[in-house]
Amino acid sequence: MTSPPPWHAAHAAAFRAREAGYVDPQTGFRVTTEIGHLQRGYCCGEACRHCPFEWASVTFAKMPAGQTPPPPVPLALMAEVNPDLLQG
Repeated sequence: MTSPPPWHAAHAAAFRAREAGYVDPQTGFRVTTEIGHLQRGYCCGEACRHCPFEWASVTFAKMPAGQTPPPPVPLALMAEVNPDLLQG
């Protein structure tokens, strides 16, 4: 069994606290959580680690090799963070 990546605990804590981001303990880079992405309201096209929009705007050139988009977030979370996204 493989252990979770080093950033996993930092992400989980930030997500529970409903924070927009956290600092990756390996790289020192600021990473946007699903909360931050939902607050922005759209996929930026950068193949973000926690993209709730399934990389909707990621071009083929930016698609990370061997990776798949993160799963979409539950509608309940979307309604909590940015209910305007659910308007038709």
